[in-house]
Amino acid sequence: MEREEARTVLARLHEVQGAFYAGGPPDALRALLRDDVVWVVPGDNPIAGEYRGVEAVMAYFERRRDLAGKSFRMHPGDVLVGDGDHVAVLTDGTATIDGVERRWSTVGLYRLRDGRIAACSLLPLDPHAFDAIWAAPSGGPAAALRAPRRRVSPTAIRYWTARALAGWLVVVIAQLIWLLTSEGHRALHVAALALTAIVAAAHTLAMPRWRYRVHRWEVAPQAVYTRAGWLHQESRIAPISRIQTVDSERGPLEQLFGLANVTVTTASAAGPLEIEGLDRDTAQQLVDTLTSAAQATRGDAT
Repeated sequence: MEREEARTVLARLHEVQGAFYAGGPPDALRALLRDDVVWVVPGDNPIAGEYRGVEAVMAYFERRRDLAGKSFRMHPGDVLVGDGDHVAVLTDGTATIDGVERRWSTVGLYRLRDGRIAACSLLPLDPHAFDAIWAAPSGGPAAALRAPRRRVSPTAIRYWTARALAGWLVVVIAQLIWLLTSEGHRALHVAALALTAIVAAAHTLAMPRWRYRVHRWEVAPQAVYTRAGWLHQESRIAPISRIQTVDSERGPLEQLFGLANVTVTTASAAGPLEIEGLDRDTAQQLVDTLTSAAQATRGDAT
């Protein structure tokens, strides 16, 4: 890759990163990252880890922004172009954390592909100081229950509709058999069948769309957030450090619609978290992200 081309891509990255860290929207930054991007942050601090996939990397950026109270600023320096698509950049950083202005320097080892970021590994020039700077601020925010940001796949609407239709079809067939084999009270049977049809139609039309509006999920560096249900709604949070296993499951109907469910088992007595209605690629990426995050986080998962 030519030096000027690499300089242009990285200048754009630092520009949109700076805007995001200052509280701006994430769209421009997300667009510069490949879907399979990998971001590696070394050390023993709340932002350290290996983040795989654009959602995990964006969650890392958000965590870093929040720890710095949107005061994080980047000051890029020299760009060194290596073999192929590999680029190194010396960058100074500043942030006001706990009321104190902090300064540090890192070398970012980037891999570029098709004008976007495919990977980055940060190398702090002073690792101990870097750990101290990004240690959780005193009285800083812990993971708290909040509304997740990501929706499930829109295909889940059709999946829930088909599942509801299958359930109501069993009820209607049973009532038809009752109507055809019973000799008395036919008017009552017909009325019951008509009422069932009305309720089934209302449920089949309303429930899937309602559930789609309710069901959300999000993976942040510290925790997994979920919300599910429709009439009865449940919001859950699971710290990454408490994750024991992450599984993906696809029943026959899910396979038909190209969907999968992800189950996150934790040490909580409340039971596992379940995320339904994800497309297969998103589900697999989520499993990989959570598995890597759980392995990289020291915690009590017992």
